[in-house]
Amino acid sequence: MTTIPPPSARFDQVRVTAGLRPAKPPRRILSHSNDTWAVRDERLGEVVLRVSWRGDTARIGREIAVAAQLPAEVRYPEVLGHGVTGELAYSLTRLAPGRSLAECWPHLPAGQRRSAVSQLAAMLQALHRWTPPPELTDLLLARPYQPPDRITALLGADLTPLPIDRAVELARYAAGQPEQDPGLLRAAAELLVQLAPADQPVDDPAAHGLIHGDLQLGNLLWSEQGELTMLDFEWTRFGPPLLDLQRLCDHADTDALTGVDTHPAVLRWLEPDYPAAFTGPHPATRLRLYGLAYTVRDLLVNPPDQDRQSRLRRLVDNTWPAPGALPESLTR
Repeated sequence: MTTIPPPSARFDQVRVTAGLRPAKPPRRILSHSNDTWAVRDERLGEVVLRVSWRGDTARIGREIAVAAQLPAEVRYPEVLGHGVTGELAYSLTRLAPGRSLAECWPHLPAGQRRSAVSQLAAMLQALHRWTPPPELTDLLLARPYQPPDRITALLGADLTPLPIDRAVELARYAAGQPEQDPGLLRAAAELLVQLAPADQPVDDPAAHGLIHGDLQLGNLLWSEQGELTMLDFEWTRFGPPLLDLQRLCDHADTDALTGVDTHPAVLRWLEPDYPAAFTGPHPATRLRLYGLAYTVRDLLVNPPDQDRQSRLRRLVDNTWPAPGALPESLTR
């Protein structure tokens, strides 16, 4: 059995390769996919070091390749370096000023909230209409990660396991796992098959531009100067713009259930600024499809708690989203 070194050992290994000379102990930053550290370096100043150590570590290289060529309208921290050492991959970027939009949203006045959403709309439009050069497209479509078993490969590929056959395979596998609800997972697999004709192609650069792939308020920085910065492109892929709204819609559903208006307001303001993302055939059916696929994977990656199972059950029963969570255009 391979022994996984602790985060501090991973930091020390990458620090040497990246040539960092910390002026004081680094500070861990909450991250779900990687180790992330804020470092005051003697030579570079304030930087962020991200260390990818599990699953498809090539994701971080794809992110840096995208960041180097993003349209100017999409603000991303300055890239200072990236590389591989042993089984670890890393990226080094300038520490962007600000706090996550998720953290500071409750304290922002209405005008600044509206400005943040308008900036987000402009960046999404620029990203979604961008045509990456052929060599970058080839890099994004290439998936060198080949673990010994199929399920690990599916879990490590994308946050929303599409095309449909990927999600169906995960749902049928999950139905046989301990602590899962087999009847619910079988019903989810059957529904995914039924909804398949409504699916639009993904990972097809001829059909769509790039999407962020993990769009949520925690991956957006808001500075004191009122400027928004977009982070964490490691899950970027080709797909329809509506797929980029899936995480926001899931959070809006949760907010509506708990009497919070954060994500419903974001979507209400985003729609008039970027109406094309809210149009297309059968948006409600497609969002249900995306939500099913995402939640099936989420149940396998994370312990199956009641909230995740409840979300999946409401998606299967077609009682998702909660009333008032989404703009009317997304519920038809």
